[in-house]
Amino acid sequence: MIKRFLVGCLLWGWVGIAFGFPALTGPVVDEAHLFTPPGKQELINLLQKDSRHQVVIVTVPTLNGQDIFDYNDRLLRQWGINNKNINNAVFLILAPREHQSAFKIFGLTQTLTENVANDILSDLKPLFKAGEWDTAARLGAERILSVIQNEAPTRHVKAEQAGTPDNPLLIVLITGLVVIGSVIFIFTAPPRERWARFYFLLKLLIILLHHRGRGLAEKGSSGFKGRGGHFGGGGASWKF
Repeated sequence: MIKRFLVGCLLWGWVGIAFGFPALTGPVVDEAHLFTPPGKQELINLLQKDSRHQVVIVTVPTLNGQDIFDYNDRLLRQWGINNKNINNAVFLILAPREHQSAFKIFGLTQTLTENVANDILSDLKPLFKAGEWDTAARLGAERILSVIQNEAPTRHVKAEQAGTPDNPLLIVLITGLVVIGSVIFIFTAPPRERWARFYFLLKLLIILLHHRGRGLAEKGSSGFKGRGGHFGGGGASWKF
């Protein structure tokens, strides 16, 4: 499976050289020459063990002033890869000059979520900064394979599941109690005060929604960027 995938994209990769993109020559494209020969071979052997998924690690000398997601999108498009023809692939790109790394994920975002990808990049950050590229790539590959093969749970997946109410009836019950309590609060007041209480509750609701929105926005920007890219797929990035 992975051999057909790589052979099918090989010609597209060689065409990309003319536009400053590396060629897709295998599961490890070390254009920035970060890995030692033994380390690169060990990484290739590790990634080729999984015949059900395509995991590719790419290093580039520079992004040429581009956003790492935009560069990644153009690179994969040059290789002829998009979410219409690939649904089981993970691409990890490393740009040492800009100190950036990013995931591009196709069809595996149920397990390798943005939070999980961010967690992996966060754990690898000290190794990136220390220049331990062989170790960082091997550990990163092991973590990626472990997640997409469902071999090990991750704390972020559990946290996401814990944050989602499992019982819709409980949501309806709480909502109903809030509505009933608001009605009682308004209509037990004298007629002249009812509008004042109504506006008080409305203002309180607006404040709560505003603070919740700010909290979600801050959570989404705490140390990494995640977005689907310009042509589908999931992703996350980290500056090291």
